[in-house]
Amino acid sequence: MKLTIKCSLFLVAIFSFLTSCNAIENPPGMTHPARLELLKKKGFNPQVIYDIGAFRGMWSLEMQPVFPKANFFLFEANDNNESYLKRLSFPFFIAALGDREDKATFYSNNSTGDSLLKEQTQYYCEGRCVAKQVQMTTLEKIVLDNKLPLPDLIKMDVQGAEKLIIKGSPDIVKHAEVIILETKILEYNKDAPLIYEIITLMNTLGYRMIDILELHYLRSQELNEVDILFIKENSPLIKKGLLS
Repeated sequence: MKLTIKCSLFLVAIFSFLTSCNAIENPPGMTHPARLELLKKKGFNPQVIYDIGAFRGMWSLEMQPVFPKANFFLFEANDNNESYLKRLSFPFFIAALGDREDKATFYSNNSTGDSLLKEQTQYYCEGRCVAKQVQMTTLEKIVLDNKLPLPDLIKMDVQGAEKLIIKGSPDIVKHAEVIILETKILEYNKDAPLIYEIITLMNTLGYRMIDILELHYLRSQELNEVDILFIKENSPLIKKGLLS
């Protein structure tokens, strides 16, 4: 009951914000680079950044000027994007990340909506996407097998599979001081957790929601996804619930 109330209050706050700025597009400065520039001014300088759900590397390319000294590691499930990632200077891993080692079905039409959790739109209906069997693995296994440095900043944009990845590798995820997650307002991907579930999960891991980085709308102008920035509760970046 408490979770339902909290979720309702959160959605009301989002709606009030949108109404107040009369915005369908994101307001000026409401982008990942712009918001993380603010964190940088507060003293946040990650040495290691994990880009999970890298697609073709655009997010890392955008963030590199913000954190030029950071080491980026990219993780992408769709092997069709491997040729694009090879053109970049970042180390990357092609792997379908989840909560365990297992066979899984990956739904793809070679776009940003490809996922282990099927997108419930016309673009992924029968005949318009390929359902292929892949080997699902965990972030922890890749990190340990390749002796990767642990992350200070994690960005996950995996079309609803964020919770699976976190559950499969909690110790790796909890090393990051700052985590960016794409969260769902609507059940856009089948069986994907909604926004209040992700916020609750992150709270149990010791993170607080601090900022909204981007809002994503459907063509119908319905709010569908919210990119949220979480920071560890004991981080010096937080001062009495606000950015210091």
